[in-house]
Amino acid sequence: MKRLVLILLPLPLLWLLAQNATQPASPVSTFPRGAMAVVETKDFGKLLGEWNASQAKKEWLAGDAYKVWLNSRLSQRLSEAQDQFTEAATFGLDSVLMEQLAGDRTAIALYDAGELEFLAVSRMPEARFVASALAGRRASLQPRNAGGTPYFVSSNAVTRRTVAFAFRGEWAIVGTTEALVAECLQRMATAQVNGLSSEDWYARAARASSAEGEVRLVTNIDALSASPHFRRYWIHRNRSELQPYIATISDLDRTAGAWVERRSLVRKQTQSAASSAVDWPSLLRAMPANAGLYRAWAEPDSSFTARTLINKFAQPGGGAYRESNDAPSLGDNPEAGGESDWETDIADAPFHAEASGIDAARLARWLAAQRLSGMLQVQSTRDVPGNVWIGYATSVVLTKASNWSEAEARVELGALGAVIAVDGSRLFIANNGAALAALRSANANAPSVPATAVFTGGFRHTNERTRYRRWMARIEQPFVRPLAQGEQRAPDFIEDIVPSLSRVVNAVNEQTVVVADPGDRVTQTITYRIAP
Repeated sequence: MKRLVLILLPLPLLWLLAQNATQPASPVSTFPRGAMAVVETKDFGKLLGEWNASQAKKEWLAGDAYKVWLNSRLSQRLSEAQDQFTEAATFGLDSVLMEQLAGDRTAIALYDAGELEFLAVSRMPEARFVASALAGRRASLQPRNAGGTPYFVSSNAVTRRTVAFAFRGEWAIVGTTEALVAECLQRMATAQVNGLSSEDWYARAARASSAEGEVRLVTNIDALSASPHFRRYWIHRNRSELQPYIATISDLDRTAGAWVERRSLVRKQTQSAASSAVDWPSLLRAMPANAGLYRAWAEPDSSFTARTLINKFAQPGGGAYRESNDAPSLGDNPEAGGESDWETDIADAPFHAEASGIDAARLARWLAAQRLSGMLQVQSTRDVPGNVWIGYATSVVLTKASNWSEAEARVELGALGAVIAVDGSRLFIANNGAALAALRSANANAPSVPATAVFTGGFRHTNERTRYRRWMARIEQPFVRPLAQGEQRAPDFIEDIVPSLSRVVNAVNEQTVVVADPGDRVTQTITYRIAP
């Protein structure tokens, strides 16, 4: 069985105006209340067709990430649920049926993640719906009526799965519970528009968006947080960070050269707008034109700044790079091999964090006294002799309203082991001389951000992906074990899966984000630069 696989060119202005004039309103107003999340599209059929014909889909299906996904517990549970819905409907619920029912204006609302309760409404000609495999099964299903419109239900008592569907006016309605379909039809019949879209979380999210995008995603934070499935499968593990927000909304618009996603995280309680005293042009001009990763903050917290400096320079871990011709020292471990130490791998020396020689609290106090207006962190990979490994160029720029004292900065930051320079209100800190020189060369093509921004950042995928793939392959090599006869090698996360995802998004050259905080919400504008 075919499994469901989910994830513009510029047009003449007059055509766009004509389309917008006839574009029907979203059907979400007739949806029952209580949804966790809603996806809306202006032309679902077009998007699905583009995805099916895309190189990204081909890379995804052929990649290691997809192979691992198929073997994951979540994928297998979804496949099992799809089989159960197919048994309930007595016909195939697969990608072919999805293509048949993919109209233009479409909305899909999720009500229960665990039970997969959802409602989908899509606009299409009635003749197209009648020709679908779904409509062809009407005679063998149980007929019902709501709001003067017949709908059809098929259930399986063993699996407790249900499929219900109807067609009213120009809308195809499909749901996984009879109640969702019946209530939607009743609202359509009585022109009730106080459904899902009038709920506080949805209404506030819609008001927070400047305009509806080609694709829109709205989420009910409280409903999601209450779901054990969200807590289990949400990979970011930041549920506590989402608690101050009532809803999120994301609108995506596409052009030939870029995709722009406009996000808003709507606060439950409005707070004071975040200030931004940073001189963005001066700060971002220090970013080298070939920087792989950059992040910049307005008025950064002094403790956060101190931790960043220590982590990037004094205790770099994987962050900074220093060339060394000295062999590593194993050190002494008098307890190694003791009778209580049977589980210790004696092939590896125990890890002991090196002391940085920096008093973090003192550094934070000194930074607080400087009243920082901005911080820029820049990091790039570079080739090293032999290309066995990769090196890093790491840099930080700190700005304030007055000029820096270079002598004072060298005293306070000397234990970082970094190279330091001052240019008026800008303090440059780098892990090597080349990185410092790149910082001090003004970049005329630095990104432009609004004065109200509190954060901006970017990642240049084109610059970094080749070295990162090589680096990831080197990491896994020491752990590769010989395969038994007939055994197939399972994909490794670092060496295979992450590069597989990178190949899927090869068309994305660069991603940038700009964040603002007007008080009632946090806005994020994410731009994906697409290769021609």
